[in-house]
Amino acid sequence: MGNPEHIAIIKQGVEAWNSFRQEKPNVTPNLSGADLSEANLEHADLRYGQLGESDLTGAKLRSAKLYSTARDDWVISDIECRYVYWDLPAKQRSPKTETCSRESLNGYTRHCRPSSTSLRTACPLSTH
Repeated sequence: MGNPEHIAIIKQGVEAWNSFRQEKPNVTPNLSGADLSEANLEHADLRYGQLGESDLTGAKLRSAKLYSTARDDWVISDIECRYVYWDLPAKQRSPKTETCSRESLNGYTRHCRPSSTSLRTACPLSTH
């Protein structure tokens, strides 16, 4: 289960979440198992976060920063997403020309599974 404080903050909205991330940049966000269905996570800084087993059904992920997130068994059906950022500085949108989909996000998950020793596995910037 995720950190209850982190889950409570993200449920307050992206502005509160991103402020928390700026105030505590060395904290590893743990949203594991959180029910974030229908959440508006547009522009959310989720970098280095633990999202495993989180339910993001129907969530809005446009411009979300997902670099080095742990995403084992996340649920991302019916997401709203045109693009996300997989790079650390959040400068290179992906996909570059098309709209991202559950399949493209799961493609990253399939190729970027974190190892048992590290939850911080960087993902490539292009789909496989």
